[in-house]
Amino acid sequence: MSLITLRHRGSGFLPIPIPFWVLIGGRPVGFVRGKEVRIEVPKGVYGLGVRFSVPLGKWQPGVQGEKKVVVDEGEAITLEFSSRERLWNLLFDIDLVLCVLSFFFTLPSPWNVVYEVVSNGFFVLWGVRVWIIRNRFFEIREVERVS
Repeated sequence: MSLITLRHRGSGFLPIPIPFWVLIGGRPVGFVRGKEVRIEVPKGVYGLGVRFSVPLGKWQPGVQGEKKVVVDEGEAITLEFSSRERLWNLLFDIDLVLCVLSFFFTLPSPWNVVYEVVSNGFFVLWGVRVWIIRNRFFEIREVERVS
């Protein structure tokens, strides 16, 4: 048997743990709930994927990423995945904090309109961008291979 270790490299500054599906050949095999997960597999070629989805009834929109992994007998491979959208996620986190602060503080008249237009425009652009790259949202790369 061989070992695949999949690590999550977080992004943004809000430390909210999010569970991600781990897929092999497009089929879910478990979750990454913490920083890493270890999977024992026989020798072979696998399509290893990571997916985050939000169930909305029968429709489950989500983002994912996939990488082809070749594993030899007795080999240990370490892979790391992260979001390709680190800058967008950081801007979204900042906007989320400002949105929460707006419940407690009110900006003066012209600046509150400017903030709302920029914030809502940014959210629409971010949503369109995520929808366009939803099948390659996560970047998975090989960190270490030990035979």
